[in-house]
Order: sequence, then C-alpha cells, then structure tokens
Amino acid sequence: MAKEVVVSTLSVLHQVDNDNDISTSLQTKLKEQTYTTGSKIGQKVITPIVAIAFMLFVLLYFPCIATILTIRKELGTK
Repeated sequence: MAKEVVVSTLSVLHQVDNDNDISTSLQTKLKEQTYTTGSKIGQKVITPIVAIAFMLFVLLYFPCIATILTIRKELGTK
C-alpha cells in the first residue's frame, strides 16, 4: 500500500510553499522545528526516537477499512 499521503500531509501541516523544492523545504522545517512551550522549550521536536516511532506508525496504520476489505476481496482467502 502506498504511503505518499504522509508527505503531502506533513507539507500541508508545515505550510510548505509549492514554489520551492517541497522535499528540501519540508526536510529543513522538520529539522529546525523546536518546542515553544512547556518544559522542553528550545529542544528539537524530531529526534531519532520520534522519527522511528512515526515510521512504525505509518507502516502499521490502516488507511481505511474499505481499502482493507477491497484488498482482501481481490486477493481472496488463499
């Protein structure tokens, strides 16, 4: 199953301009993002542990039940 929707969703959430190279702009914004409130003010939001947890979530989540049922129907019960 394709997970390209994750990149577009992150681009929208981080307000990446379409005029610039989207991957570079998004990558830069994610690397530079820091906490602005709470006890972690100034610390980076995206750490290696956060990145691994996010990748596992994206790998395991179901996009929607209709998609899963369609895949099951097309593949059969073999």
